[in-house]
Order: sequence, then C-alpha cells, then structure tokens
Amino acid sequence: MPVQYLGILKVLVLYTKFKMQPIFFCLFFGLFFVSVSARSQETHLMIQNFSKQDIITTVVSGVDCFDFEDGNGPIERFENKAIPSGATVETRMEVNYYASDSPFTMTFWFEDKSSAWYRINQKYAIGDAEAGFSTAGTRKISYSKTGITIVISVFDK
Repeated sequence: MPVQYLGILKVLVLYTKFKMQPIFFCLFFGLFFVSVSARSQETHLMIQNFSKQDIITTVVSGVDCFDFEDGNGPIERFENKAIPSGATVETRMEVNYYASDSPFTMTFWFEDKSSAWYRINQKYAIGDAEAGFSTAGTRKISYSKTGITIVISVFDK
C-alpha cells in the first residue's frame, strides 16, 4: 500500500477513536489537504426568572465537550451569569450533529443563598432526543419547547 494511503488510514483511525473535530492534515506526498469538520445544529436556551429573588450566579456542569460545536456550549454562555427577578435571558447554542445527546446541568444560586438545579438534554430542542429533565432545590423549575428553543422557567415554590 502506498505511503499516502497509510497516512489517510492513520488519520481516519485517530478521527474515529478520539472523535477529533475539526481535523486538518497534510500528506506530504502530493500535498493533499483534507478537512473534516463537525456539522452543527442551531438551538436556543431561554431562562425566565419568575421568582422573587435575583439569581446571583449560575454554575454549569456535566457538559461533554463533543456535544457542542464550540466545545463549551452552556458553560461559555451561562457560567457565572446573574439573572434578575423578572428577567429573561436567551442565547443560541450549536449542538454537534453527530452527538446522540447534549445534556448538561445548571445550578442557580439566589440572593437568599438558596439554590436549585436542573438537568436537560439540549438536543431535545430539535426533537433528536428525549428531554431527560430532572430538577431539585428551593425553587420550582419547569421546561417547555417552542420551535428550536428550550424554555426554562424558575418559580417560587
């Protein structure tokens, strides 16, 4: 087998084994360039704070970097965010087309030092997965879906 083809096989094995995206490589014999990049799907996440307390900060956890186009998803957009009482925050989140799920957990810390958390699968926004919703804490948290937007609503109990 020619050396050029061995190089392609090695890269494909690495790509499959480690789910590396995007991959850019050059084979020196013939300067053959190949690029493989992740396809993403647009979704949105909206958080509505209907509680009487300000959310003074948010903590995002349980994120798999492969699941989101930029590798961070909700971490980059919602980590350490304040959401005043009565306010709504919305952002776009690109999920990886090839990921089967895109779950994450978000914890809200309120000005009275109480907390509440929820876990959801962001791929639910485009109908590619179950919501997998769970929640606990000092506030009632519910979810709904409108188009490609997951709406998280926070209420006093």
